[in-house]
Amino acid sequence: DDPGRRQAVLTWAAELWGHLEVGSWRPPPAQERSYVTERLAIDAALSAGTVAVAERRSAALAKAGMRDASVSICSYYYRGKLMAKVREHCGRALAKDPQAARAHLLLGSALISAGEVAAGIRSLERAVACPTSTKDMWKTLRVMYQATGAGDRIAALDQRYRQRFGKD
Repeated sequence: DDPGRRQAVLTWAAELWGHLEVGSWRPPPAQERSYVTERLAIDAALSAGTVAVAERRSAALAKAGMRDASVSICSYYYRGKLMAKVREHCGRALAKDPQAARAHLLLGSALISAGEVAAGIRSLERAVACPTSTKDMWKTLRVMYQATGAGDRIAALDQRYRQRFGKD
């Protein structure tokens, strides 16, 4: 029982679950290995550009009662600028996990790109309200406040940012 090794494994596991973007959800221990293997296969399919394979495998996970790969698929479509698909997959992810910060970010960015600025900003605001929000999400919202003349919101956002992340 090496405490350093144990901590390294715990850190690795936390990073893996963060990469899979499943929030606090976890599969039953007996299914953990097969779930992670399947999710990594979905990521590989997305990297190879075989989104139909990824969607089929993701749907099979959902059918089995597991957390699907909607956020990863949403991200794939966002990079391809297929905004209707972004809305579909991010919407699916948010229906399962309203605290999916990355899904809020991608959806908000897609809405802004489509000219739905107010709805996009609301989605970005939901992203930064999530416990898993990142500094970049906060900075994106700040830029949108600046771009839309919502300077009155920047000071409050900056204060909340410093409370969350400290001085940056």
